[in-house]
Amino acid sequence: MNLKYNNTALLSLLLLLLSLTSFKSNATCNFSIEENSQKLTWTGYKFTNKKAVPGTFDDISFEQTVSKSLKELMESIKFVVNTDSLNSENPARDTTLKATVFNLLKEPQKISGSIDSYSKEKSLAVVKMTFNQDISVDFKTNYNEKTGVFEASGSLDLMNNGFKPNYDAVHESCEKLHTGEDGVSKTWSTVDLKITAKIKQECGIFDKLKKLFN
Repeated sequence: MNLKYNNTALLSLLLLLLSLTSFKSNATCNFSIEENSQKLTWTGYKFTNKKAVPGTFDDISFEQTVSKSLKELMESIKFVVNTDSLNSENPARDTTLKATVFNLLKEPQKISGSIDSYSKEKSLAVVKMTFNQDISVDFKTNYNEKTGVFEASGSLDLMNNGFKPNYDAVHESCEKLHTGEDGVSKTWSTVDLKITAKIKQECGIFDKLKKLFN
């Protein structure tokens, strides 16, 4: 008799039975964001043909509450972005953006925010961010349950919400650099934002057994 084979078969059967019971209800599961998995990227645009200028904020901290559902987790999140961590892989551009966009804010070194509401069914999260004033931005969301990857994408218009002086400062500083082959200097006011994070879902004894025998 192959004892190792029998143990493997028994474990597989046990895990199958546990999976059928444990995953029927999320009430037995805990949801949280994996440590250091969060990332915030942004994309600005220049030239008439709308050439993308991408970048990241390398320092973004999350506060969260370990929750019994994804909705509860999302609506517990608060975050702070360190604007000094802006990174477009162009140091000169980074210096200009910090001096024009962020130094004109009441709190130049940080952007704080929270998720006001989240609906998995509608694939929508309403994110409140504090710049010179509180603003709310709708983010389209996607959650891949197999990989645990959560994504949220939204847009901010610098011509609205009190950002026009910031936009004007950027355009004036970059007027020549944003002049395309058509001779037109164009700085688009739209900035696209994308947040990604890895969701950790732990469902009691099932996950403990998986870790024990992996």
